[in-house]
Amino acid sequence: MFGRKNPQYETLTEVTCNGEATLKVRIWCAVKTLDEAAKFDHRRLKAHIRAVTDNYSVEKWQGVLMRLPNVACVAIVNADGDGVSSYPDWH
Repeated sequence: MFGRKNPQYETLTEVTCNGEATLKVRIWCAVKTLDEAAKFDHRRLKAHIRAVTDNYSVEKWQGVLMRLPNVACVAIVNADGDGVSSYPDWH
């Protein structure tokens, strides 16, 4: 009834964006191993996040960011940590 599940690892990358309000964009990306997680290129992903936040309206951020490879979740939160999470497989 209960099978053994394969472990799942996700990296977490966060960028603070200052505009009309301070917002944080958090992205979790699926990786296969802890070693892959340790070698994850956070700087590259942060550059992608900044490009999106600089060129799209806040309303479009989640949809655009969820199209990046291996994205498991995109959350956009305010300074208090309140916000919305989106998962690519839910859309």
